[in-house]
Amino acid sequence: MTEEEFAIRLTRDEALVLSDWLYRALGTPEFDAPVDRDPAAWVPVHRISGALETSLPEVFAPDYDARLAAARERLLVDPVEQRRRFLEREWGRGPEAGAGPA
Repeated sequence: MTEEEFAIRLTRDEALVLSDWLYRALGTPEFDAPVDRDPAAWVPVHRISGALETSLPEVFAPDYDARLAAARERLLVDPVEQRRRFLEREWGRGPEAGAGPA
């Protein structure tokens, strides 16, 4: 990665749900209208959508709907549990250690 690039880390569940949401949202007036007001935003939107689509073989699986439903269910945890998972994933510790990076 060059200094000019920026990385975003997602769990596979997060990536799958976001990919599906973008697939359904792109091309709808509700999504396109605000982005059209800032046309430069289309560049990262399409880059993120394309990266997700090419990185997730699940989108072509015959049981895609079941996988997506399971991913959504795993992401819908209570806020305290969601924060704990985020902190563990990002900084390798639980909420009792504080909210910032080590």
